[in-house]
Amino acid sequence: MRLTVSANTRPLTERLLEGALRADDIAPIGDQLLDVIRSASARQFATGAGWVRSHKAGATLVDTGRLRDSFTRAGGASSTSTRGESVTLETRVPYAGYLADGARGMPARDPSRVDDWRVARDAAQVLVDYITGEL
Repeated sequence: MRLTVSANTRPLTERLLEGALRADDIAPIGDQLLDVIRSASARQFATGAGWVRSHKAGATLVDTGRLRDSFTRAGGASSTSTRGESVTLETRVPYAGYLADGARGMPARDPSRVDDWRVARDAAQVLVDYITGEL
């Protein structure tokens, strides 16, 4: 017995090619990707996961909230850019580098480091939605 299955793959191929062309410029979804990054940063500041705990009471790396807000709120002390295939969120808080590298006996606690599996999942979903034309 022989079973043959055939399918017209042309529509799928055309859709994939169209999606590949869209993926070359992610500027239209820059805000959605920045939201993913900001959400992950908010979780990082809330939990302090991976950072050496502060000896002071309260949340690690949060005194006035200025640094946290620069990573978690649009329009905070940060700058953003979306160019080609990359999205960038940078803080303009001057002491961020000292915290990231460690200074005056303090351990390094990089506020821009976000190790959260949800970032990859959520960013991938935004990209898939964009490439397939859902966004």
